[in-house]
Amino acid sequence: MPKERLDKMLSNLGYCSRSDVRRQLHRVKVAGQPALKSDQKADWTEISWDDEPVDPDPLWILLHKPEGVTCSHKDVGKLVFEMFPQRYLMRKPALSCVGRLDKDTTGALLLTTDGPALHRLTSPKSLVDKVYRVLLAEPPNPAHLEQIRQGGGLLEDDDKPLLPCQVEVVGERQVEMILHEGRYHQVKRMWLALGNAVEALHRVRFSRFDVKGLAEGEYRLLRQEEVSGL
Repeated sequence: MPKERLDKMLSNLGYCSRSDVRRQLHRVKVAGQPALKSDQKADWTEISWDDEPVDPDPLWILLHKPEGVTCSHKDVGKLVFEMFPQRYLMRKPALSCVGRLDKDTTGALLLTTDGPALHRLTSPKSLVDKVYRVLLAEPPNPAHLEQIRQGGGLLEDDDKPLLPCQVEVVGERQVEMILHEGRYHQVKRMWLALGNAVEALHRVRFSRFDVKGLAEGEYRLLRQEEVSGL
C-alpha cells in the first residue's frame, strides 16, 4: 500500500485541513507511536486519530435509508449526507451515492468515495442486481407481470426499451422485482405505464448488500474484503 504525507492524507480523509495538521499532530499516531511531523509518510492502515483507527480509504458505507430523506448534497428538506459525521463530507474524493433512492423510498443504499467503482456499479452493462419490494395500489395483473418479465416496453419520455425484469408476487398487492437498470423513478414509472401505482417502495438489496440487522437510519462501514472486486 503506498505511503503518503500525513498532512495530505488526513486532509483527504476529512479530519482537518492540510495546514492544520501540524497543530493537531498531538492527536495522531503512526503504528502506535506519536507522529513526529506533518510530512511524515505512512499508509492509512497505520494511522490513528485520538487513539481510534482512521476511516478506511476508499470509504464505503451501507445505509438503511429511511423515508423522507433525499439523496443529494443540496436540496430542500432532510438530506442523506446529514446523517454522517462531518469528516465524511470533507473527504477528497467526495462521498457520493451509488445510484439514488427517491425521497419516499427506503432500503439499501451504498455510498462511496471510490469514483471508478461507483461508475461501474451504476452502469447497466454491469448487470448489478437491485431488488425491490413493491406495494401496489391494485393487485398485479398477470398479463402485466408477463410484460415486465419480457421487457421491451417503453416509458413515457424514454425511447430506450426496458430490459427484462424478474418479478414475483409475494402478497395480494405486493411484488418483488429484480432490476438491472437504474432509470429515473423506474419502478414507479413502470407500474404507472401499466395503469397501476406504487404506494410504497423498499430496496431489499443492492448487489450483494442488504440491510439485515440495520434499523432505518442506521449505517455501517463496509470492510475492505466486502468490497473487493467492486
